[in-house]
Amino acid sequence: MPAETETKPLAEILDRLLAGECGDAFGFVSEAEPYVGRSGAAGWHRIQRMLAAGKRRQALLASHLEDLGATPRPACSSAANQYLAFLSMEFVLPKLIEAKQRSIRSYEQAIAEAGDSNAAVADLLATNLEEHRQELQVLRSLMTPAASPKKA
Repeated sequence: MPAETETKPLAEILDRLLAGECGDAFGFVSEAEPYVGRSGAAGWHRIQRMLAAGKRRQALLASHLEDLGATPRPACSSAANQYLAFLSMEFVLPKLIEAKQRSIRSYEQAIAEAGDSNAAVADLLATNLEEHRQELQVLRSLMTPAASPKKA
């Protein structure tokens, strides 16, 4: 078992990441679907896959927190994002891109802070960071005119 001085910083890092995964715009969109017209349906399905991946990342972070002897905080969404359920995908998508960019910065910072003191945590953080980067590319592709159906 790692020493208390090693465990506490890692637990704090994971707890901060878990809070970010739960409290961003993705956390709220997972609970309340925004208006999606026919043109946005294909993009919404891709976002739903990201939401499922986010839930999986949350569970993995919580599991690693428990392995470190910490108690994960209860999941919550920020009330500031509650309006997203009433808006179109055209409005929500930039908010999701901003949230994804914040997640990437958070993971990059966490990797720098955590170092290699725990191989399992380092692997988890690297994997989650790569997933966030891939998801950002998908979100950006949904913003391009080529991603929208052509009007006849």
